[in-house]
Amino acid sequence: MTLPFRGFPGKGVSPMAPVAPHGAKRRKMNDKLWLHVIRGPYPRLQKRGVMNFARSMAAALVAGIIICGGGVGWGNTVVFLESEARTASVTVEVANTPAQRNRGLMFRPSLKEGQGMWFIFPYEMELAFWMKNVRFPIDIIFIDSKFHIRTIHKSVPPCRTETCASYFSRGKVQYVLEVQSGFCEKNGIRENQKVEYKP
Repeated sequence: MTLPFRGFPGKGVSPMAPVAPHGAKRRKMNDKLWLHVIRGPYPRLQKRGVMNFARSMAAALVAGIIICGGGVGWGNTVVFLESEARTASVTVEVANTPAQRNRGLMFRPSLKEGQGMWFIFPYEMELAFWMKNVRFPIDIIFIDSKFHIRTIHKSVPPCRTETCASYFSRGKVQYVLEVQSGFCEKNGIRENQKVEYKP
């Protein structure tokens, strides 16, 4: 918790001493008074300080989640039905806000096998994805509102130039799933196949 600056050391003034509460008896603002303020008799000041600290910690936590790219966290599942090889599934992190969708998998070092990112859009639309700042190849799967796969782009490479290629949905879709490169080939995932999303 950041404290108000009261001046440089000297003449009994501590640079970390707080501003005296309203109505407090005038005295030298030293560390002894600081302890007096913390321990009492100013419950309002103590409560306000605790609330400010709690707000700061909450804001830092939210910022940390956003910086790390988190959607609503891992634990949701996408299951591929009627797969040629077997019924495959991936554990997904959900991106359902504009900020989360814009960031996607950018700046992450890798994507583990059996994991993916599930993009949710508010309604069906034609979409285009690119690989700007994505550091590893992926499969991109475009899925319509009825959970049918409409388009698959396999082993899409990272973009390491200023101009990046766009990968289109070729029709209106509402969901996009990004998985580790080779996942679709390995598990026999194909267009028109149906998937099931389990939050």
